[in-house]
Amino acid sequence: MALELERVAVVRGADGAQGSGVLLTSTFLLSAGHVVGNAESVTAAVRGGTGWTSCTVVVRVDDVVLLQAARPLVDGELSPLPVARPQGLIPLPGCHATGFPAAERDAQETLGSHQVTGTLKPGPGRTPGRRILETAHRPPTPSRPSVPSIPSAGTDSPWAGLSGAGVFHGTTLLGIVTADHSPARWGHSQLEVQELDEELSDALLRHASKATVLVPPPTLTESEAFELDYRESLHAQYGRIRIFGLDLDDRVRDTVDRMELDTAYLSLSAHQSRRWDILPEITERRTGRAETLLADRTRTLLRGGAGSGKTTLVQWLALHAAELSGFEDRIPFVLKLRSLHKLPRPGEFLVASRSVVADSEPRGWTTAVLRAGRGLLLVDGVDEIPENRREGAREWLSELLRLYPGTAAVVTARPSAVRSEWLAADGFEELTLLPMTGEDRKTFVDLWHRAAGAPGELREGLLRTLDRSPALTSLTASPLLCAMLCALHRNRNGALPQGRMAIYAAALSMLLARRDMERQVEVELSEEDHLALLQGLAHWLVKEGRVEGDRADAVNQIRRLQGHLSTDLRGRSAESLYAYVLERSGLLYEPTTDTFEFIHRTFQDYLAAKEFSEDRSFNSLLSHADDEQWADVIRMTVGHCAPRDRSLLLERLGEDPRDENRALLAGSCLPFAPRLAPETRALVLDRLEPLVHTSRLRELDRVGDDVLTIVPPTIWAERSSDYATLLGRLGTSAALRTLATGIDQCRADNRLDDLTTEWRCFDAAQFADLVLAPLQPAERHLFLSSREHLRELDRLGSSEAVTLFDLSAADLRAHKLPPGTSRVYVVNSPDLEDLELLSRHTTLRKLTLSSCPALSDLGCIPALRPESLSLWDLPAVPTEHLREIVQALDSCTEICLGPAEVRGLAGRTTQPGVRSTFLNAHGEPGEDQWLGEILQIFPALGHIELLLTNSVDSFDLRPLINTTTSIRVSFTRDREEEPQLTGGDELGKRLTVHRMHDGS
Repeated sequence: MALELERVAVVRGADGAQGSGVLLTSTFLLSAGHVVGNAESVTAAVRGGTGWTSCTVVVRVDDVVLLQAARPLVDGELSPLPVARPQGLIPLPGCHATGFPAAERDAQETLGSHQVTGTLKPGPGRTPGRRILETAHRPPTPSRPSVPSIPSAGTDSPWAGLSGAGVFHGTTLLGIVTADHSPARWGHSQLEVQELDEELSDALLRHASKATVLVPPPTLTESEAFELDYRESLHAQYGRIRIFGLDLDDRVRDTVDRMELDTAYLSLSAHQSRRWDILPEITERRTGRAETLLADRTRTLLRGGAGSGKTTLVQWLALHAAELSGFEDRIPFVLKLRSLHKLPRPGEFLVASRSVVADSEPRGWTTAVLRAGRGLLLVDGVDEIPENRREGAREWLSELLRLYPGTAAVVTARPSAVRSEWLAADGFEELTLLPMTGEDRKTFVDLWHRAAGAPGELREGLLRTLDRSPALTSLTASPLLCAMLCALHRNRNGALPQGRMAIYAAALSMLLARRDMERQVEVELSEEDHLALLQGLAHWLVKEGRVEGDRADAVNQIRRLQGHLSTDLRGRSAESLYAYVLERSGLLYEPTTDTFEFIHRTFQDYLAAKEFSEDRSFNSLLSHADDEQWADVIRMTVGHCAPRDRSLLLERLGEDPRDENRALLAGSCLPFAPRLAPETRALVLDRLEPLVHTSRLRELDRVGDDVLTIVPPTIWAERSSDYATLLGRLGTSAALRTLATGIDQCRADNRLDDLTTEWRCFDAAQFADLVLAPLQPAERHLFLSSREHLRELDRLGSSEAVTLFDLSAADLRAHKLPPGTSRVYVVNSPDLEDLELLSRHTTLRKLTLSSCPALSDLGCIPALRPESLSLWDLPAVPTEHLREIVQALDSCTEICLGPAEVRGLAGRTTQPGVRSTFLNAHGEPGEDQWLGEILQIFPALGHIELLLTNSVDSFDLRPLINTTTSIRVSFTRDREEEPQLTGGDELGKRLTVHRMHDGS
């Protein structure tokens, strides 16, 4: 028996409160008591029913009421409704409630229904008769002030209006929604549900005996029960992370050796590697929090350098992906490539990921999840498998995704591990994790010191030291290096080493010797012996192309090394030495009882490089120079070498002038070699000069500030965008001064945005002084993504254009835009509800609003008289409100709309003033209808810009055949065949096809 939609009712209380209800028969229904209030009668209606009808209260039990309508609410009788009482403490997934939240009400007071799905769990404190529906949804944003129907601790709830909705499992009624449970704590993700307890069931039997049938409580299927167990196991497996240096103090070691992920997680920024969107001024380098950007795409290749937080982000996704829009209800599978001896089939995923519940997986469960389109593959560490295995990994993944096309995926790799567009054919878009910003660094330092129980003055002292030392600040770009500096600063009484190699050396010394000495533990191995064993293990792993090794192999390697140790250690068993190194070094851990790996691959590479430098095994090293997996080992070997060996290694590394990659690798070794013969440094840089005038210019950031000596000033006229990107990646004081030298040329070429987009990469105040202040207000485009930027906005005053990324409503209220700005772009503001930030403006030439999920009030836009308007991904804007705004745009000639906005306007709105528009197709259902709908909305349309993302293989252009409208179709996918454009031949010269390369 299917659950009928006509059972879902809307209920209006006497005091104006609006709630929901569920019909038992055509005249009896249940709702929430607080919707009815103290009244003895209310009105109710069912969509498609007999209209609003008076209802009287038959019985009240706690916060549930049984109502009887004066006449049938629907035509015909309804079958008796199965009713059950949940029992026990086992959560019940697959439950749902359908009602009429006020967020679905439009400007014409028309209500829309909404279904909430989730898991029914025992109530808070196991309160009798109460349950919690834990939702898998992002809460809606009210499109108007909410009606007072659902209590939410004194605040308007986004679920207002859902009170009284029936909670079902299948077709069986289990309870009634009564409240938004502890919204401040749970973020509107949990709804309180009153069970149909014994008293209420008796009342139903007395007053509506034919309306319900009492059935046994629903039970979990084997697959549902296992899914609960599996999700719980993910928290046990991935819910804690290691943060370097927190285990050095006995007072906190037991509590912080591994921190709770939700406490320690730092959200980092990422940027798109290519221009996927259609807002040209702001999306070529679209930047945002990694989680926000991941939510916008189903498949992502995530690049990031060593220690940048890739694996931590994968762990966070394993626990929290369901909170991201588009990932709700997905089941994550974490596959760390470094620990896989073979690439697994779906039925082997849990074993391969070492899940503790793998042995109890029902037969075919993983395959069923993938087939249902609910899977999320989290494939970590493409760079951690040998280069000759990577193509096989790509084919394995591609085959899986073709077999299960509904599967989402995130794949991580270091920046140069695989070529650009490596996974584009399978619908992957690319993101790159960015270095930590100044605000990120302060947040991380504060988190680290609080977790370590360190005094506040120590934290403030470190921040002051970093502020005074740009060289040290540049070393806090990754969470790993920042944690190292925190630990070293605490353990060395404020003294910090200078340079990356010095920091690694000091961190190892601190781990190997100082920890045991400060604990007054008898040291069985000298630091030299300890290092010899660790170097040997690291060297063996690198040569084998592995990150994880077997315990038996570690013992064998130690046995081979014993002859090189101190005399008293040669007679010790290799097993005991391995156990000692594992327990005492703080550098090794065992993922399983039979395997080992270093706590971070950076330490493995550093120690292996030390072994290579001491052995002078340069031939062996150079034979792997074309393998990205060896790149950091080579760089660190250069850092370990004596100056003469450094010169020898670098000269041999770049001796083939035609090999750009080796020349670039040699250049990237320079930051690891502060002492180097001048002629060797000059030779390495000379070999890089040919790259300066190519698209690889931006890759030269790996060379460090030395690269600035080989880039001529004329580069600003040739490749201003690439050079500005390079300087932003360097992020040093010297780079900032060099960036400022490009002002005159970029002004002459009308490319000042190439400079100003790099603000996020530098100190906010220094950038404002050196780059922004010298510009005239009419030529400034400010790109703001932090509170530091907003403070400088107040100081700089008016500017021609302002782009606001990832800023909260509170921040935007505190720093209103100065008058005089003619172009405003607001992107990824999570809680912005209105456009008060524009209150000081009377006109705007261009306005873009994109990915603002809470924005609902666009009322000020017509008065601003924009000539160009972009509205994209604004789900909280009521459809009727959007129509009113578009129809009132008498000054607008150019408009950009997202798919949801097009659907909302189609067939109901006409705006003859618009002459051009932009569309962005993602391969979603119904997109082929866009052109016809757009032509109805904008009948005078002269030109369309259409971008086909990499998931679109074909598009129907036939609606344009009998018009005069021209269209340019752009696509970013790196493929031999262009997308199929049906009707394209008939358009003739009105169709232009543009293949985009390098984000252009």
